[in-house]
Amino acid sequence: MIKDIHASLNSQNPVVIFFGAPNPDNKPYYDFHGSVIYGINLDSETITIANVYGYNEEISLVDFLNRMSYAEISKYPFFQKISIKFFQPKNAYYLIE
Repeated sequence: MIKDIHASLNSQNPVVIFFGAPNPDNKPYYDFHGSVIYGINLDSETITIANVYGYNEEISLVDFLNRMSYAEISKYPFFQKISIKFFQPKNAYYLIE
């Protein structure tokens, strides 16, 4: 997945993702939604995301992969936990070609 994202960004194409992110309106919970990756730095192992909540964030690749797979399920509200467990696709990313 990281290789695909890196190649897409090198081709000047952003990558759309569906992942978990801190919800500024419902702290301390996370939410899942679509956002856009517009940068990656393999040397520092970071990825830069334009979050739909209106902020940009640079996170580690480890944190990114955890949020893509919803590994930290305790950070989500009850009904989202159920959705993640039974319905939510994990590691959903979309390449523009």
